[in-house]
Parts: sequence; structure tokens; C-alpha cells
Amino acid sequence: MGLNKDGDELSILVDIDCLFDFRLKLLHIINKDRTKELLLSGKYTDRYYDAFDFIDPASFRGLYRDLINDLIYDAPLTPMLNFIIEYITETSHANLSLGASDNMVVYLNIHPMSNIDSKLIVKISEVLYSRLPSIVKLVVINKSNKELTVEWVKDNLAAMVKYDGLTWLSNQLATKEIVNNPISEIALFAPAIFMDKAPVNKKNYKKFLEDRASEYSYYIKMDFLSSKLFSLNL
Repeated sequence: MGLNKDGDELSILVDIDCLFDFRLKLLHIINKDRTKELLLSGKYTDRYYDAFDFIDPASFRGLYRDLINDLIYDAPLTPMLNFIIEYITETSHANLSLGASDNMVVYLNIHPMSNIDSKLIVKISEVLYSRLPSIVKLVVINKSNKELTVEWVKDNLAAMVKYDGLTWLSNQLATKEIVNNPISEIALFAPAIFMDKAPVNKKNYKKFLEDRASEYSYYIKMDFLSSKLFSLNL
């Protein structure tokens, strides 16, 4: 928990695919009946890997990239907004007790959506403003993982919510940027979901993620959240 570099506001970045369940929308497009079965079984909201019986993972990821600009339409909200509200409330109370300002900013990152209608952005903003605390300012940005540099994160954020948070961190470790400039005061929230390949040990995947979070704690405060927070709120 903390403030941005200037110490005058709490700022949190959230990727748009954490607030809206684009993956469920895509599955519905691929096979509506099988998607309904998947939801009713509970296997979707409790998943630990983005793999589904009626489409192979590589094809799913390819379609997701190709159709990303269309998936926002009628995509259901996830419970993540409630999590963000709770995080902001708790953190602002802690900061106020230290005599800090209660200014808050939520950066809504719409990347990789490159062709989203401006009117739709306005509607999304209205929905979020209707739920967020009144002291929150919403700022829409479009930043790729490459543009989300350690320097920018350190200067502007107290926390990030990213579906591909582990991928972002892995890239930062590979380039040594976060190794040379640790940001252990920043919180990085990501789903306890494997995106590119299944865990070696399915039964102990949560322990595996906990170990990774502990391993990376010197560089950033990593926290893997339940997949339910990133899925349709049933």
C-alpha cells in the first residue's frame, strides 16, 4: 500500500480485461452450448489454466488476439471492481491515518484494444464512475506491457491489476529492468491462472504460485488472486 512518487495520491492501474470477462465472451462466440455447460459445472470460474475442452489453448489465444476489439461488446463485468473498491477504501484509510491526501486515481488500461469506439469508452467510464468512490478520478490509458516500464510504474502507481501480470514481471526480469530497480513497495495483482501452459503439478499449483510470489517479493509485491475475481460474477 502506498502513494505515487509525489506522495499526493493513491493510484492503481487495472487492465480492462480484468474488469470485463472477454474470455467468456469469446467462448460464447465459439460454442454457446458448451460454454453454458462449462459455466454450470463451475469449471470456468474455478479454472487454473486457460484451456477448455472444445478449443485448444493455442487457437483460443489466437482468436483472443484477433477479436479483442469486438469482445468488449456485451462482455459481463467481473467482481474485480468490488476488489478495487475495497482496496482503495482500505488503502486510503491507512494513508489518511499517516496524514496523506485522499486523492485517488484509477488508470483504466484499454490495451491491446486499438480500435475501441470513443462513445463506448464514455459508457464504460460512466458505469465505473457510478460504482467507484466519489473521490476517485478515472483516467483511460492505452499502454502495452513494453510501455509499462518499471520507471513509469514507480512514478505513477501504488498497485497494478493485470491478467498477464506474471508475463509482465517475467519480461521485466528478463531485461533486468526490475532487477536493477526493484519496486517492492508496488503491489501487482494477477489471477492464479496459467495462461500459456498448464502447471506441471496440477494439485499443487497454488503452492507453486505462492512460492513464485515469495521469490519475487524483493522486486515487487506479487499477489495471486482467485480466478473467480476475473470471471463472470455468477
